[in-house]
Amino acid sequence: MEEKWIRWEPIPKLSKKYYVESIIDNINGFKILLSEENNTEEKVLVSFPDTIRAYRSTSDSFLIQTISYLDKTYGSNFYGNWTFFKIKDSKYLEWLNEESEGISKDYMMKHFCILAMNSMIDIVTGSEPTVVHIQK
Repeated sequence: MEEKWIRWEPIPKLSKKYYVESIIDNINGFKILLSEENNTEEKVLVSFPDTIRAYRSTSDSFLIQTISYLDKTYGSNFYGNWTFFKIKDSKYLEWLNEESEGISKDYMMKHFCILAMNSMIDIVTGSEPTVVHIQK
Protein backbone atom coordinates (compact mmCIF):
# COMPACT_ATOMS: atom_id res chain seq x y z
CA MET A 1 0.00 0.00 0.00
CA GLU A 2 1.05 3.55 -0.62
CA GLU A 3 1.34 5.98 2.26
CA LYS A 4 -1.47 8.50 2.58
CA TRP A 5 -0.59 11.90 4.06
CA ILE A 6 -3.53 13.72 5.61
CA ARG A 7 -3.43 17.34 6.71
CA TRP A 8 -4.24 17.46 10.40
CA GLU A 9 -5.64 20.56 12.07
CA PRO A 10 -5.57 19.75 15.79
CA ILE A 11 -6.69 23.26 16.84
CA PRO A 12 -7.96 26.35 15.02
CA LYS A 13 -5.84 29.35 14.07
CA LEU A 14 -2.59 27.53 13.43
CA SER A 15 0.01 29.15 11.24
CA LYS A 16 0.93 27.39 8.04
CA LYS A 17 4.55 26.65 8.88
CA TYR A 18 6.62 26.42 12.06
CA TYR A 19 10.18 25.81 13.12
CA VAL A 20 11.05 23.10 15.64
CA GLU A 21 12.41 24.95 18.63
CA SER A 22 12.86 21.97 20.94
CA ILE A 23 12.03 18.31 21.48
CA ILE A 24 11.62 17.21 25.06
CA ASP A 25 11.65 13.50 25.84
CA ASN A 26 11.89 12.77 29.55
CA ILE A 27 10.04 11.22 32.48
CA ASN A 28 7.37 13.94 32.21
CA GLY A 29 6.47 12.97 28.65
CA PHE A 30 7.22 13.83 25.07
CA LYS A 31 6.74 17.42 23.89
CA ILE A 32 7.57 19.43 20.81
CA LEU A 33 7.82 23.21 20.98
CA LEU A 34 7.26 25.00 17.69
CA SER A 35 7.70 28.66 16.81
CA GLU A 36 6.54 30.77 13.91
CA GLU A 37 9.03 32.24 11.49
CA ASN A 38 8.07 35.87 12.06
CA ASN A 39 6.63 35.68 15.58
CA THR A 40 8.97 34.13 18.12
CA GLU A 41 6.69 35.17 21.01
CA GLU A 42 3.81 32.95 19.94
CA LYS A 43 4.53 29.26 20.08
CA VAL A 44 2.71 25.96 19.80
CA LEU A 45 3.27 23.09 22.22
CA VAL A 46 2.47 19.56 21.09
CA SER A 47 2.26 17.16 24.06
CA PHE A 48 1.80 13.42 23.86
CA PRO A 49 -0.01 12.05 26.93
CA ASP A 50 0.53 8.40 26.02
CA THR A 51 3.77 6.53 25.79
CA ILE A 52 5.67 7.32 22.64
CA ARG A 53 6.56 4.03 20.98
CA ALA A 54 9.02 5.60 18.55
CA TYR A 55 10.07 8.88 17.06
CA ARG A 56 12.65 10.19 14.67
CA SER A 57 13.82 13.67 13.88
CA THR A 58 15.31 14.33 10.46
CA SER A 59 16.97 17.48 9.18
CA ASP A 60 15.31 18.98 6.11
CA SER A 61 18.47 18.45 4.05
CA PHE A 62 17.96 14.65 4.31
CA LEU A 63 14.34 14.63 3.12
CA ILE A 64 14.86 14.72 -0.65
CA GLN A 65 12.91 11.53 -1.44
CA THR A 66 10.08 12.39 0.96
CA ILE A 67 9.67 15.90 -0.46
CA SER A 68 9.83 14.51 -4.00
CA TYR A 69 7.10 11.97 -3.16
CA LEU A 70 4.88 14.64 -1.57
CA ASP A 71 5.43 17.00 -4.49
CA LYS A 72 4.50 14.37 -7.09
CA THR A 73 1.59 12.94 -5.13
CA TYR A 74 -0.02 16.03 -3.57
CA GLY A 75 1.70 19.12 -4.98
CA SER A 76 3.98 21.59 -3.24
CA ASN A 77 1.15 23.64 -1.67
CA PHE A 78 -0.01 20.57 0.25
CA TYR A 79 3.17 20.14 2.26
CA GLY A 80 4.78 23.55 1.73
CA ASN A 81 1.95 25.42 3.42
CA TRP A 82 1.25 23.15 6.36
CA THR A 83 3.09 21.58 9.30
CA PHE A 84 0.79 18.97 10.88
CA PHE A 85 0.03 15.60 9.29
CA LYS A 86 -1.27 12.13 10.05
CA ILE A 87 0.04 9.29 7.93
CA LYS A 88 -2.06 6.27 7.03
CA ASP A 89 -0.53 3.05 5.70
CA SER A 90 2.75 4.35 7.08
CA LYS A 91 6.07 2.92 5.92
CA TYR A 92 7.47 3.86 9.33
CA LEU A 93 4.80 1.77 11.10
CA GLU A 94 5.46 -1.05 8.67
CA TRP A 95 9.17 -0.91 9.48
CA LEU A 96 8.44 -0.89 13.24
CA ASN A 97 6.21 -3.94 12.82
CA GLU A 98 9.00 -5.79 10.99
CA GLU A 99 11.60 -4.77 13.58
CA SER A 100 9.39 -5.89 16.47
CA GLU A 101 8.47 -9.16 14.71
CA GLY A 102 4.79 -8.22 14.79
CA ILE A 103 4.56 -7.03 18.39
CA SER A 104 3.83 -3.44 17.36
CA LYS A 105 0.55 -4.49 15.70
CA ASP A 106 -0.89 -5.09 19.19
CA TYR A 107 -0.55 -1.42 20.14
CA MET A 108 -2.97 0.19 17.64
CA MET A 109 -0.42 2.87 16.86
CA LYS A 110 -0.85 6.11 14.94
CA HIS A 111 1.79 7.96 12.94
CA PHE A 112 1.89 11.75 13.34
CA CYS A 113 4.29 13.95 11.41
CA ILE A 114 5.45 17.47 12.11
CA LEU A 115 6.83 18.72 8.79
CA ALA A 116 8.48 21.92 9.94
CA MET A 117 10.63 24.47 8.11
CA ASN A 118 13.88 22.99 9.43
CA SER A 119 13.10 19.32 10.06
CA MET A 120 10.58 16.52 10.10
CA ILE A 121 9.56 14.69 13.26
CA ASP A 122 7.74 11.37 12.97
CA ILE A 123 5.96 10.26 16.15
CA VAL A 124 4.34 6.88 16.79
CA THR A 125 1.89 6.65 19.65
CA GLY A 126 -1.49 5.21 20.56
CA SER A 127 -3.42 8.42 21.15
CA GLU A 128 -3.94 11.95 19.93
CA PRO A 129 -1.61 14.61 21.27
CA THR A 130 -2.67 17.83 22.95
CA VAL A 131 -1.85 20.96 20.98
CA VAL A 132 -1.99 24.43 22.54
CA HIS A 133 -0.93 27.97 21.69
CA ILE A 134 1.39 29.47 24.28
CA GLN A 135 2.77 32.99 24.61
CA LYS A 136 6.20 33.70 26.00
